[in-house]
Amino acid sequence: MVETACLDILLLMPLGAVLPSMKALREAGVAAKLFPTPPQRFPGCSISIAISSGDLECCLEVLERNGLDPLSIAHCHSNPVREFYEDTGN
Repeated sequence: MVETACLDILLLMPLGAVLPSMKALREAGVAAKLFPTPPQRFPGCSISIAISSGDLECCLEVLERNGLDPLSIAHCHSNPVREFYEDTGN
């Protein structure tokens, strides 16, 4: 299980690339978690991959080697899981 407290980056991936991206990151030993993209980060319904900022460079290298490219990278001021639930009032 991935400890969500250390996750402070969201990689917004094209919908068809989310699962291949997660597979590539997990095979590379990167701690990552699928997470609904907070509406303030992207106006549509999408899924992001939450990672630690310390793993960002490694993640981008792994994704590039696998022909995968994030649509955007969001640096969160706090943990995105906590931020999502605080902003939505859940």
